[in-house]
Amino acid sequence: MTRRRRRQKKRMAWTVGGAAGLLMLLVGFPMLLGAGQSVDKPSVTPGIQVENSAAPMKAQGAVPETIKVYDHNSGSIVEMGLDDYVCGVVSAEMPASYELEALKAQAVAARTLAVKKSTAQGGDGCVKHPGADVCTEFGHCQDYKTADNLKKDWGGAYETYAAKIHEAVFSTEGQILTYDGRPIQVFYHAVSGGKTEDAQAVFGASYPYLKSVSSTGEEKSQNYDRTLTFTNEKFISTFKKSYGKAKLSAGKLSSQVKILSYTEGGRVDTIEVGGVAVKGTDFRTVFDLPSAQFDLSFTDGAVKIHCIGYGHGVGMSQTGANSMAQNGQDYRAILTHYYGGAEISQLN
Repeated sequence: MTRRRRRQKKRMAWTVGGAAGLLMLLVGFPMLLGAGQSVDKPSVTPGIQVENSAAPMKAQGAVPETIKVYDHNSGSIVEMGLDDYVCGVVSAEMPASYELEALKAQAVAARTLAVKKSTAQGGDGCVKHPGADVCTEFGHCQDYKTADNLKKDWGGAYETYAAKIHEAVFSTEGQILTYDGRPIQVFYHAVSGGKTEDAQAVFGASYPYLKSVSSTGEEKSQNYDRTLTFTNEKFISTFKKSYGKAKLSAGKLSSQVKILSYTEGGRVDTIEVGGVAVKGTDFRTVFDLPSAQFDLSFTDGAVKIHCIGYGHGVGMSQTGANSMAQNGQDYRAILTHYYGGAEISQLN
């Protein structure tokens, strides 16, 4: 079958209302058509495993026709078309209300991650679920939604949003981000808080295309900042669950908790709590904070932690991408800004 014929078949499959039935017929698993995840949760958690980025592709320049996806809801592995999968990821990872160019950027990023992990292309697959290339767990690989999920999320806007996601994915068909001819290690997050983070500061692995860059126009996002309040006693008990040796007193917290250093991206690098030095990313995990960009204040028997941004801060800020699109930037400009030095490659 020619590439043009395959593309025609894909577009027929993704006409509004037809995708779920087609995939159900093929594999018994309803496909998704569009996007709805709120940016209320980070796209990738700080504990994500950074997999081997040096392994060469077996067939550079080729796009896998299908991809094996572990569905965490059913506990089974489903084989589906690569861009059918990408449609589902974009639908889950970025609000369909975002600008089309931002959705295109998300599509290329999602496709890159899938191609890099594809075992057929020499990738490591999903190390958490052997036999699968990727999984639908947002904290490990990428989130994913089915048509049934999206019909509930979108209601009467389903057809409009489904068509928009389809356009974002298939107008960028075959495009991925590469560095030195290989798919890059992709990370993205909801809100950077004005500046993204170097991967080294968060994951302990350095990539030339995952450095700290500015990310403007995010201030109006509902997840731009948030303040969490803990009583002194709750703060101490929560911290000691992970760091039992910390010497903390409810009446002296203001002198026992001190930020020691910051990262290039403006997040807390190291904080001292009761004589124990802790990485900002670990402190974020202990208190389930939206981000590691925070400050603390101590008043009236309570600790207030004010956070800016949402997510780990590495790679593309989805809210920042939408802001760039609103200002007339296309998806290529968005991707090359957040993944500096990477190239957008068209695979066969």
